[in-house]
Amino acid sequence: MAEHYSDRFFRADATYAISAIYWRLEEARFFYAIRLPANTVLRKKIAHRLIRPVGKPSQTKVKRFCEDFHYRAAPWSKERRVIAKIEWHPGELFPRVGFIVINLPMEPDWVV
Repeated sequence: MAEHYSDRFFRADATYAISAIYWRLEEARFFYAIRLPANTVLRKKIAHRLIRPVGKPSQTKVKRFCEDFHYRAAPWSKERRVIAKIEWHPGELFPRVGFIVINLPMEPDWVV
C-alpha cells in the first residue's frame, strides 16, 4: 500500500524496464514510473484506442487519451500497473503511443 512508501521517487526511460529493478525499487519502498517498450500484448490492451476517433480531426490540437491496466510480463513475478498514453496529432495518420509501468497511486492523466 502507498502509505508504507517513503517520498522517494525513481523515474526512468525504457532502458531501465528490467524486472530486477522493479523488484529492488519495491523492496526499498520507492515510488517509480518507468517507460515500458511497446509490445503486441500491450497494444492489444488498448486496441480500442488505436482506432481513429470519429469526427473531423483537429488541425491544431492533440487528442490525448490515457488508460491504465494491470499487466504481467513474462519475467515479472507479479502484475504491475501500466499506463498507456495515446496521442492523435494533427496531420498524422497513426497515434503516438507510450507505456509507463508505475506503482504511484495517482490518476493516469496526472502521471502522464
